Amino acid sequence: MHARNILIIISGLVLGIIVGSLFIYFTPYFSPEDKSLSPINAILPQRQVIGFLPYWLTDAAKKDYSKEITTLTYFGLNIANDGSVLKLSNPQEEEPGWNALDSGKIDPFLKDAKAKGVGLSLLMFDGSNDAINALMNDPTNHAKNLVSAVVPLMRKYSFTDLNLDIEDTTTASKAAQMQFAQFVKEVKKGLDKQNAGTLTVEMSPTDLIRPDLIDLQSIAPYADYIVIMAYDYHFTGSYVTGPVAPLAGITAQ
Repeated sequence: MHARNILIIISGLVLGIIVGSLFIYFTPYFSPEDKSLSPINAILPQRQVIGFLPYWLTDAAKKDYSKEITTLTYFGLNIANDGSVLKLSNPQEEEPGWNALDSGKIDPFLKDAKAKGVGLSLLMFDGSNDAINALMNDPTNHAKNLVSAVVPLMRKYSFTDLNLDIEDTTTASKAAQMQFAQFVKEVKKGLDKQNAGTLTVEMSPTDLIRPDLIDLQSIAPYADYIVIMAYDYHFTGSYVTGPVAPLAGITAQ
């Protein structure tokens, strides 16, 4: 029995040496530029770190975040009721997010990120319940309007991802959830048709447990990425006071 155990150990060592040698031999044939072909990356998912650049914090932001993030998301542009980009806050004033992008104020951040291999994402925001209701009244056509408006911007500024941040705070019916899913589906279809890039959808943790507008199962087939906004445990409309992002998560409440 002792001799058999020794034989098993020796066989294991020999097999390990052979496998290790093959790995070392074949690794150089995988181009470093194409990490998707790496045997390691074929097994382990790549880490994604998204950094959000709000237009109102550009004066305080540094230009280079390439060592900390894999994607820089510009936050962002507002969605009009018909799905187009909201460019005017009122007839006399440009919407601040649009002005920061259109004026070139964001250009240094975008150019530096692109030069250093950081992906670029454009966030489209809508946080008004009434405006979201209007947007969802005709999800198919309004989604097409959105795609028509943002694809030229994505190409102009080298955005390769569209981030939808639609934050409705009311209880939603199943019909409303289906309207939102249809909206996401049409946006994804439009992006794919024009080969414009990927689609990211933001959602709150409460969407997973309450009948909110965003139903994960309904949008999952169409979103390339889902971002869970796991920080808004308490906000100005909460019934009780508490931390925005408790270190221990929900158990801290």
